[in-house]
Amino acid sequence: MTQQVRHRGPDDEGYALFGRRGEAPQLLSGADTPAAVATADLPYAPRSDAGRADARAAHVAFGHRRLAIVDLSPAGHQPLCDATGRYWIVYNGEVYNHGALRAELERLGRRFHSATDTEVVVNAWAEWGPACQHRFNGMWAFLIYDTHTRRLHGSRDRFGIKPLYYAAVADAGWAFASEIKQFTVLPGWRPRMQWQQAYDFLVWGLVDHSDQTLFEGVVQLPAGGWFELETNASGTMPAPVVRRWYQIPRGVHRLTDVEAAAKLRDLLSDSVRLRLRADVPVGSCLSGGLDSSSIVCLANEQLRAQGRQEIQNAVSSYCDTPGFDEQSYVQQVVQRTGIRLHTVSPDPAQLFETLERLTWHQDGPFGSSSIFAQWCVFEEARRRRLLVMLDGQGADEQLAGYPAFFGAWLAELLIGLRWSTLGRELAGLRRREIWGLGYSLRQMVRHLPLPAVVKRLLHRRIGTGATAIFEWIDQRAFEDRGVSARDSLVWAYSDGWTVRDKALSQMASRQLPALLRYEDRNSMAHSVESRVPFLDYRLVEFLLSLPGEAKIRGGRTKFVLREAMRGCIPDAIVERDDKIAFGTPEALWFRGSFAAQFGGVLREAADLFPDILDRTALERHWQAVVDGRRAYDGALWRLASLGVWAKRFGIRDGAATGVARAA
Repeated sequence: MTQQVRHRGPDDEGYALFGRRGEAPQLLSGADTPAAVATADLPYAPRSDAGRADARAAHVAFGHRRLAIVDLSPAGHQPLCDATGRYWIVYNGEVYNHGALRAELERLGRRFHSATDTEVVVNAWAEWGPACQHRFNGMWAFLIYDTHTRRLHGSRDRFGIKPLYYAAVADAGWAFASEIKQFTVLPGWRPRMQWQQAYDFLVWGLVDHSDQTLFEGVVQLPAGGWFELETNASGTMPAPVVRRWYQIPRGVHRLTDVEAAAKLRDLLSDSVRLRLRADVPVGSCLSGGLDSSSIVCLANEQLRAQGRQEIQNAVSSYCDTPGFDEQSYVQQVVQRTGIRLHTVSPDPAQLFETLERLTWHQDGPFGSSSIFAQWCVFEEARRRRLLVMLDGQGADEQLAGYPAFFGAWLAELLIGLRWSTLGRELAGLRRREIWGLGYSLRQMVRHLPLPAVVKRLLHRRIGTGATAIFEWIDQRAFEDRGVSARDSLVWAYSDGWTVRDKALSQMASRQLPALLRYEDRNSMAHSVESRVPFLDYRLVEFLLSLPGEAKIRGGRTKFVLREAMRGCIPDAIVERDDKIAFGTPEALWFRGSFAAQFGGVLREAADLFPDILDRTALERHWQAVVDGRRAYDGALWRLASLGVWAKRFGIRDGAATGVARAA
């Protein structure tokens, strides 16, 4: 299982096997364990090679792959225990405030062997139990085994930045993993399609929107969730008992524009400061948009104050196609900060060459080819030895950065009878040439608090909502497989009618979970750790407490962030209204020179799923797109991506066709 994710941790590997009777664990090394680890004077240093382990008596097994970021010495080896040897941990992530927590734990008598945050986490659990999770500022997924009670505990950070999956295994136990592909090597593994998830993805573009995955029987621990598992039970081991340890608090801050902007600037600056901490080089992803430019410029301010600005690097993706190239904005950031810039230019030919490998690393299909551009950025980061990268994920969801937020804001103003503000917003959208009056009104209706079915009928009457995809999807075939099209419809049309509710929905299920999965897999595929300053929980709680007018003003999104960053980032970026963010000209690629190649991938997908797709309707739809008689739509990419995923993991029309191949 650990070999499947060697990319997540090429610097070290380690294992601990725990027996049922509470005897000392077997501590084991592997081929990638540095020699210095085995000879280190550490209570958790491996004592023998994993190839010579006696696994027959093992009741609980831990395995770990290390990407060394903090404390590069052998003391960072895992699995790791506290000084008493009672608590053992395998951990993925970074707790950025570990220094302050370490000092507090030392005052309480806790002893440490390393300078890692891993050891702080396990000692915090030993000292405070599950309550320690509220003290952590960072991203994580970890398992902790208590050898006295023989209970296994697991935790995931507040917003699900780091992944944690679990599945039942053939011997009546449970397996846990950072990536789903790790389950493919388990005895008796048979990959099967979760049909509701497949339907939601094809029709609505929803993915990672629940604890279920596209693999039947594979569940992800929810963001802000933790579990306890009694491992000492006789017979079949019970399922993990999952609880929520974190919920975004409610509350509204009524601040002036100046006060809100200053508070945001302070919180974001401190978040960047914490995420610059590492014992390896740190870089940034730079698209030229408001979010990534803010991070780069704030980091530059701090590094200049330390006289270390010469170490700052950024990686950007560029495209020569008009409407997709942001290099003019990127260059303005470079001129302001003097950072060292590295660029990549995604090539559609390379996309098709990489598609199976990219899909294997993603553990599932993905919503657009922009994920490939992000892949290229992290590939370049690794080539430049930038082992930590700061990125802007999470800002759009909190700051109403997507166009759909306009509809929620208009609906909120209408329900609140705020006629003058509603008029100004409608005028602002028209003046900025974002939405015309008719489209604005349709989107307002889309977000009114009406039953989903009523919304659907209204949309058909007033011209919103695409239905072309249903021509080539066999609804009945999906329903025969237990899919509820109505539940899917209700889900798709129930995403909040206020700006705050829509933000919460985007954060919890609609958008952010998928983006974080893409980010985690793309970065870790290249052994790079990605950090997301906009998801510092202090910043999230503050931004979600601000009213809608702090985020949308005069037909423009992210108002408070624009005000906060004036004077720090170039004025042209503050005033930007367009949004690209490492986008690719997907429609041009697939209707132009690469139409035949993309059409081949579509047909392969149709061949894999003959019972749920109408091949004739799909061919007719695709040909109309190629001929220019119909606009390209993302559902075609979703079908192609689903097909590549099913082929790569050995799934055909819902049944396993063989064991998935190792990457």
